Amino acid sequence: KRALIENIVSLARRARRVSEGGAAYADAVRDWAARRLALPRTLQGEALDAHLDTLRTDTPYAATASRIRGAKTEAELLHAAQKLDDWRKEVKA
Repeated sequence: KRALIENIVSLARRARRVSEGGAAYADAVRDWAARRLALPRTLQGEALDAHLDTLRTDTPYAATASRIRGAKTEAELLHAAQKLDDWRKEVKA
């Protein structure tokens, strides 16, 4: 798995498209949380983001997801992805 991920990142770097993966990651985490919390399937988009922000966590979901979607550099993307992963860990606990 690690080698596959490294290959994907390498290809994305060469194509200068690393930042485009941020939105997909944010969506995947949001979908995971919705399933984990058994939220209604009718709750989607901004409404789902707003609901996830009501959870008692140190890291707000919507602001962090927005940062990851707006990342311009690989460093910004990595930092935002780490914050989103922190949020994911808080929700899992």
